[in-house]
Amino acid sequence: MKLIIFILLGLLPGLKAYTQGLDHVDQYPVVHENTDYSYLRQILNKHIPDMPVEDITGQRTTLAKYIRNNMRLQGKPVLLVSTYSFCGECKKGIKKMHDDALAGNYNIVVLYEEFADAEKKMGAREFSEKFQSDKEYRNLLFVKTDPKYSKKYLLTVATPLYLVTDAALRPVYSSLGYDNDQIPNILNLTDRQLISRERISYSRYGKVVANNDKAAYYTIETIEDGNRVQLNRFIQKRLTSSSNYLLKDHVYLKDGAFVVNEISYARDSSIVMKQLIKTTFKEGRPAESFTEYFSNGKKRVVWPLEGMYEAFDKDANLVQTGPVKDGLGEGLFKSYTGGLLSMELTYVQGLKQGAYKIYEAGKLKTRGFYRDDEEYGLKQEYDKEGLLSNETWVSQQYDLVGSYSNGLAYVKQNGKYGYINKSGEVVIPIRYDDAEKFEGGKAKVTKDGESFYINMQGEK
Repeated sequence: MKLIIFILLGLLPGLKAYTQGLDHVDQYPVVHENTDYSYLRQILNKHIPDMPVEDITGQRTTLAKYIRNNMRLQGKPVLLVSTYSFCGECKKGIKKMHDDALAGNYNIVVLYEEFADAEKKMGAREFSEKFQSDKEYRNLLFVKTDPKYSKKYLLTVATPLYLVTDAALRPVYSSLGYDNDQIPNILNLTDRQLISRERISYSRYGKVVANNDKAAYYTIETIEDGNRVQLNRFIQKRLTSSSNYLLKDHVYLKDGAFVVNEISYARDSSIVMKQLIKTTFKEGRPAESFTEYFSNGKKRVVWPLEGMYEAFDKDANLVQTGPVKDGLGEGLFKSYTGGLLSMELTYVQGLKQGAYKIYEAGKLKTRGFYRDDEEYGLKQEYDKEGLLSNETWVSQQYDLVGSYSNGLAYVKQNGKYGYINKSGEVVIPIRYDDAEKFEGGKAKVTKDGESFYINMQGEK
């Protein structure tokens, strides 16, 4: 974990009221976009989530319930590891846990994400049995889930995800990728209550250390009070940033004081504090116009309540601009890289709406659409010559969508396949057990164990 990602909590320029990509469900509120993403899992889930899982016997339950009922070592921390069969780093991570003998001292749960793709699929039972032939691996708990639940409740389908909780199943730390030193150390510190959900410290080089350790350089403090959360960050006990959030309608909104300070060192090694931002938010939007600065004194963000939002790089080059109304984006925003247009995107009341375009070196690379802040509809990609190279359909209603071929794309929904046209309409019913893309006006499908070809009308 790099220290630099914690030092400055800059404002993202989306000017949106809510975060994207997360369902608004009662138990798991989403977090405003300006929250430091590294801590979403700690804020979002006050406990291991009750996401749907299935154990290796086929028994369906929830993740939290399964862990509570099967926890081998009561009163000990839990390490949740997400994996899938074709993830080489995941397998290395599980082997490393074995080599470190972690399962003998802590509760280790392997969450197997079962992908639908035939070449990537391996049953949870088969996967676990590969490890359980070894005595030490038999101490691991195995459950499987659909990757869509990992994305919804754990905020990622990337693996390996390592989530450390205390004995009460409250998240303390999470990361992607196995650090040979960090995970055993974090489990040990959590077990000894030297770090916690409320307070966790890092050395100058990013290693997690005890909160009372002399090497503690950077500290994150989380204060939860009913429907409010305050995140404070310190360097050598000096406040570098403070942000406040309000839980409303199952969404965490930035609400209250927002402060960012920069810490530097004078020639005599004394610490110098410089304020970069001090403003106030009200239910997800600025309560006042404000300007954010770089450490060199140049403007980084100009965020008015009414007018034009502007963001700059350290050399004062414009990198994004767009209209603002009542503190939220309202209209066409344009982003620039190296002086060239890199994105066009429309906001309505702070939410992404309508068509967007992404450019690379001044040439169109991708175009698509947003609906109520979620990408939805036909997505087109172009090569360096500006020629259309790929088309697909983006929609949360499908578990899997293929690329268009012969004007149709296969989709997967509830374990079955069918085909949609470029308007997103289902033109061949979703009823097959497997499906491939159309080529030359025909596609191979499988139903009830029989494979055969169909034409573009769905006829054999």
